[in-house]
Amino acid sequence: MIVDRRAGSIDLYPQLQMAGVRPLELGELGYGDVQIEGRGEGGCPVLVGVEYKRLGDLCQCIDNGRFVGHQLPGMLECYQDVWLCVEGIYRDGRHGEVEVPVGAGWKSLKSGGSKAFSIQAMLGFLITLQVKCGVKVVHTGTLPQTVRWLSALNHWWTSKDWEDHRAHLSFDNSQALTLISRPSLVRRMAKELPGIGWDRSGKVARHFASVVEMVNAPKTEWEGIDGVGKGIAKKVVDALGGEE
Repeated sequence: MIVDRRAGSIDLYPQLQMAGVRPLELGELGYGDVQIEGRGEGGCPVLVGVEYKRLGDLCQCIDNGRFVGHQLPGMLECYQDVWLCVEGIYRDGRHGEVEVPVGAGWKSLKSGGSKAFSIQAMLGFLITLQVKCGVKVVHTGTLPQTVRWLSALNHWWTSKDWEDHRAHLSFDNSQALTLISRPSLVRRMAKELPGIGWDRSGKVARHFASVVEMVNAPKTEWEGIDGVGKGIAKKVVDALGGEE
């Protein structure tokens, strides 16, 4: 994990150190506050970018447009998985404004001018980022909660191979996995081949980079894929060659 050394994000570094996140380093990120290099599908590396904003900073960036005008396009270009972590405790004010705790009481959060910032504007902005831009949004209440979440995100992306994350399945069933996941074209085609099925299709998809490569592969190459063997390899090559 790399934490940007600029003000705002550098506060996360000592907290993540104490949380035991390793490896961890300070750096200069072009976009975002935290970068994680994770394990993607088929073992391919995936860059994960996290923008970290406290509530006041979020409202300010909604007002001035800097996040969507500069930071967000850069993050979407640099990272395959983009997150916005919003930190802060708030409640609904009497007139629909965002209220944050100050001392023993609550105070309205102001926008660029003297006008109180509305909860509707804030939530609408976050929903738009998720629906229209594909940004994942998480809300934490305090810095320790933010650190716990970042630690969990880092663990998810680095502790297992992509295919080993199966908590989204209530049972091991190829139909459920097809509906919930978005398998590659190679895997979708491979699972229809004789003797391959869903389980072996994952190994086939990791072996071949494209459908063309898979279709043109000789029998000997198919035999080298774990779990295929000579019998299945012959059936597959015959099927891909148009033979019954």
